[in-house]
Amino acid sequence: MFMTVVTYRILVILTFLVLVLSLSLDYFWQKDLVEFVAEFAESLLDIGVIRNNFLNIFFTLMLLLAIYSFVGLLRLQKHARYVFLAVFLFLVPIYLLLGVSVQSGLSRLFSDVGLIMSGVLIALMFTQPVKYYFDR
Repeated sequence: MFMTVVTYRILVILTFLVLVLSLSLDYFWQKDLVEFVAEFAESLLDIGVIRNNFLNIFFTLMLLLAIYSFVGLLRLQKHARYVFLAVFLFLVPIYLLLGVSVQSGLSRLFSDVGLIMSGVLIALMFTQPVKYYFDR
């Protein structure tokens, strides 16, 4: 199968939508249950305010960079590939700092699918024929 620009852009948009859905699903669906379990988990752990502020600033920065990279990927800007890869790689070790996190099963499902789709995007961005579109 030949990957066209349109097919690639559809994959970028679907990946973005799946990741946004995974981040916002718990807010709209099962909000009370997730909040209750999250508060219980936080009461068991000693999570400092400084750590929470650092993570909030870090995640806000990563979110802005991710949105910037998705727009760049849609516009086939060469530097957007590296920004997307950097955001992806910087978010992996931060999971060690998060400790316990609470997600519903459906949110976790969309999160895993979004991560797989992100991996597919990374593989496509640096291989032919999609790499050719960025190099033009």
